[in-house]
Amino acid sequence: MANPKAQNITQFQKLKFFSLLETISLLLLVVVAVPLKYFNGWDTGVHFMGPIHGLTFFVYLWFAVQTITESKWTPLELLRLVVVTLIPFGVYFNLSFIKNKMTNVNEAQSS
Repeated sequence: MANPKAQNITQFQKLKFFSLLETISLLLLVVVAVPLKYFNGWDTGVHFMGPIHGLTFFVYLWFAVQTITESKWTPLELLRLVVVTLIPFGVYFNLSFIKNKMTNVNEAQSS
C-alpha cells in the first residue's frame, strides 16, 4: 500500500503546480491578450488564451477540492484557495499557505 505521507506530499506538489499554471494563464490573458485585443484589434490571443485559462482554472479547482478532501481541510480554506486565484499574483499568497499546510501535515504524520 502507498505511503500516506508520500501521497499527501505529491498532492500538495500538484496543487502548487496547478496554482502556478492557473496564475500564469490568468496573467497571459489579462496582461498580454486583452491589451492586444483592445489596443491592436487582435482578438486571436483572447480566443486562444481564454479557453486555456478556463481549463487551467477548473483543473486547479479539481486539485484544490481533491487535496482538501484528502487532507481534511475546512470549507473556509477551500474558499480561500478559490478567492485568491481570482486576484492576479494571488498565487504567491497561496504558495505560502500551501507550504505551511504541507509542513503541518508532515509534522502531524511524523509524531
